[in-house]
Amino acid sequence: MVYQDDDYISYGEIKASVGDGVRQPIVVNADNVSMTKEGYERKKQAKEKAAEAKRQRELKNAEEARQRKIIETEKTKQKEIQKRHDMERMAKLKEEGVSKRFKAYQAKFYRDGKLDVVIDPTTNLMWQDGKSIALANNLEEANNYCKRLDYAGFKDWRMPVLIELETTVDNSKSNPMIADTFKNLSETKAYWSSTLDARKPNGTIIKAISYIDSHPRPPLAVRCVRDINK
Repeated sequence: MVYQDDDYISYGEIKASVGDGVRQPIVVNADNVSMTKEGYERKKQAKEKAAEAKRQRELKNAEEARQRKIIETEKTKQKEIQKRHDMERMAKLKEEGVSKRFKAYQAKFYRDGKLDVVIDPTTNLMWQDGKSIALANNLEEANNYCKRLDYAGFKDWRMPVLIELETTVDNSKSNPMIADTFKNLSETKAYWSSTLDARKPNGTIIKAISYIDSHPRPPLAVRCVRDINK
């Protein structure tokens, strides 16, 4: 006797009888069960569907992981950009603060037009600022010039050190970057200092100040200075 459903067909005796109007489950011998062609196709399709569902889940998970990585990378990038901007902003604020303090410092400078000198009352320095500007090819020439200088009624002039010359620089300006109090500037826009560069052998390189964006080369100008309360 043969029993057949949608997917399976069984050969063998039916071990349960069915009476009129009575529905009973049919018990078949499992050893005699084989799959129909339609059942095989359905099972194959079910496996393919499950495999495709798994593949789609894996693709979805991979895409979600990729998106998370992109988001994390972008967050890291944004943090680095923000950090750089913060550092630049702080550097700018610091520079502006220093510039303002330096401006306030230089605002105390005053010029004696009769003597053609600039006075720095904070450090009690008097700067030579005449129309006649000396040039020197080396530090020895510059030193000798200041030692021999008789100017504005004084003979105790000397070469300025680098830090003294730096107080005359106004970084908020350009070409020339010199404090407004000074009226006379050499054509070279660069001046000798008596400070040697300790990083060089025997300190043979002289540190100079340039009021323009360039590397100074001799001959350089000489702006002598003297201590007022000396």
